[in-house]
Amino acid sequence: MKLTQKINFLELFREHTFLGVDIGTSSIKIVQLTRKGSKYKLDTYGEIHLFSRGDAGEFEEASLRVLDDQVADLIIKIIKESGAEAKKTAMSVPVFSSFSTVIEMLDLSKNELKKAIEFQARQYIPVPMDQVSLSSTIIEREKKEEGSKVNKIQVLLVAIPNEVKSKYSNISMLSGVDLVALEMETFPMARSIAKGIKSPVLIIDVGSKSTNYCIVDNGFVRLSHNYDISGVAITKAFLKITQGDYKKAEELKKAMGLKMTPAQKEDAKDVFRTIDGVLAETERIMNVYFNKSNHRISEVFLSGGSANMLGLSEYFEEKLKIKASVADPFSGLIYPEELQKTLKNIGPSFSVAVGLAMRR
Repeated sequence: MKLTQKINFLELFREHTFLGVDIGTSSIKIVQLTRKGSKYKLDTYGEIHLFSRGDAGEFEEASLRVLDDQVADLIIKIIKESGAEAKKTAMSVPVFSSFSTVIEMLDLSKNELKKAIEFQARQYIPVPMDQVSLSSTIIEREKKEEGSKVNKIQVLLVAIPNEVKSKYSNISMLSGVDLVALEMETFPMARSIAKGIKSPVLIIDVGSKSTNYCIVDNGFVRLSHNYDISGVAITKAFLKITQGDYKKAEELKKAMGLKMTPAQKEDAKDVFRTIDGVLAETERIMNVYFNKSNHRISEVFLSGGSANMLGLSEYFEEKLKIKASVADPFSGLIYPEELQKTLKNIGPSFSVAVGLAMRR
């Protein structure tokens, strides 16, 4: 009987440094982490904005068509300013530029399963298969039911359009980094926020362009959904209070949030109407997952630039009747104590970049 197992001790104690680059709709964020064993040390981080918003909070049209070399120049600039030195890099693809779903299949042999996945994918991926890069992961093997001769498996399908993949490859080449991974942003976000959590949790990422919902159960992303209410929409909802001044509305959203007097709430009906729209979609997503899996969401994490709004997590907790908190992706990382307040504040916006840098 073999009682020993070969362990690569050099690999256990070797340091691995990785750079995460999150190219968002409004800014580029980078995080460099060094992993030693199971611990991650924060080496550096940074953010640079792609463009400025107009007086009404609208994105400049040109920003939606930022050229590869312009993005690369910004990445080079932020790498230089932050002092990041890692070449191995992971980048994220927006949810609206990629596809993912979980399907149930029979547990077949390796060769049969590969063919079956490719066949099934054609039914779920809304573009021709020769135009995407497809990846699949078995996330669960169900126990064989009594009297059944076959097992069933849950398979996560992810497809990234080849055009998008080529764009990021070109950006990385122009930036002088070695792109070793390209991930749909949902997965690194889940990696940094839900690390070590086995129970079902829901991550709500309120971004500049849209809100992304992500359910993580037993360490795997089970559901990903994009919703069109955004952080900009929430800011616009404050315009009635600021008499149409967008910059003041942005400041008020951060400084006051939902911590309002009864009189202020009267003028902020648009704000609560917008937030309630996100809440209604949240409840719908939770019910869809429960009906599908019989698993109830145990906790909600708020991510993205609007997550730190005063009173937002408390409002969600009150309405949903479950624990709701602001995401802290830097939690558990090693960094100087004097950075704690800063990282706590910027954390919700850096969830994707941190998760990318945590790749093994």
